Amino acid sequence: MPACFSGLPLEVKRIVWSYVDYECPSDQRKSYSLVPYACVSLEWQLAFERATFRKVTVKSNQLSSLKKYVVGHRMGFLHVLRFIIIIPKLLHNNPVERRRRNRAFTKSIKGLWTLLKLIEGLSSPAGVQFGVISFSPFAPRSI
Repeated sequence: MPACFSGLPLEVKRIVWSYVDYECPSDQRKSYSLVPYACVSLEWQLAFERATFRKVTVKSNQLSSLKKYVVGHRMGFLHVLRFIIIIPKLLHNNPVERRRRNRAFTKSIKGLWTLLKLIEGLSSPAGVQFGVISFSPFAPRSI
């Protein structure tokens, strides 16, 4: 009977899976994706989802996508969540523009709290490391 991957010991499987990550040149790691390997089999899917969802960076305008894909057992894989708040570009330095930007920031924070409520109790026993960065495409020096 021919040997199959699912019959190999876990240690051997981990060695095979570790080579998948090394096939990517180090200068391309940010754009490199393990997602295609998750399609090989259910066993590969679980192994690569564990790596894919371990550290997640999400921008405030991507929260709905994150809520769609990081569900169920995937939440248990989450160990590091980086949240980047995108503040709209400041077009004019006036009260109306500042309120618009403040509303965008507040909306992002409310969305973040909703996400954290979903994660609460479903993540790993060690907890989730969490970081927030606020980014604005342009901010005049007079502010």
